[in-house]
Amino acid sequence: MAFYEKSLGVSAESIEKVPMDHVEVAFLKVGETMLELIQPLNEKSPVFTFIQKRGQGIHHIAFEIEDLQRRIDILQNEGIRMIDDYPRRGAGGHDVAFAHPSSSYGVLMEYVQSEHRGEL
Repeated sequence: MAFYEKSLGVSAESIEKVPMDHVEVAFLKVGETMLELIQPLNEKSPVFTFIQKRGQGIHHIAFEIEDLQRRIDILQNEGIRMIDDYPRRGAGGHDVAFAHPSSSYGVLMEYVQSEHRGEL
């Protein structure tokens, strides 16, 4: 995290553990973009497995979505393989769902329920 704080001139807005995923996450706001740094807490973490297979680097890209369940349904109807069929609680208490990287050119895509539902 120190590298990002120094190179971007920002500090973590929040740091929290996500027990379900066995990770600790830190959020850094850079302009209008939120950067999420993820650290596995143990070998049970999917992030630990990811790092073992692919090394350190970008894990996923997240997009804020107005109606998450509707987006999941649309993606599945279009043949996109989803890791999550229904929204689940993620970091920051946000509802999230992931599309499998095999359906998105090798990129793990996260869809995050907007806090401003109906206001986008």
